[in-house]
Amino acid sequence: MMGMFDMADRYQVAHRWVKQALQYRDTWRGGADCYWLAKLVEEVGELAVAIVGIHEHTVEHELDQIGSICMNWLVHRKERR
Repeated sequence: MMGMFDMADRYQVAHRWVKQALQYRDTWRGGADCYWLAKLVEEVGELAVAIVGIHEHTVEHELDQIGSICMNWLVHRKERR
């Protein structure tokens, strides 16, 4: 069962993702799915480099980037329908 601490952590992560998604909501608007996928894979690559400690950003930063990209991609896909 999820404790209160776990829920608070999840809200903090969600807040960071929403904040970043709103900041970049128009960056790739109208882009095809293959473009969104390429950007997502780019961030996953940066995450891999961060995990081994040779990237300028932290693992958490890259995970936040990935989360906000997924959030915006889902919203933009809905808008295109």
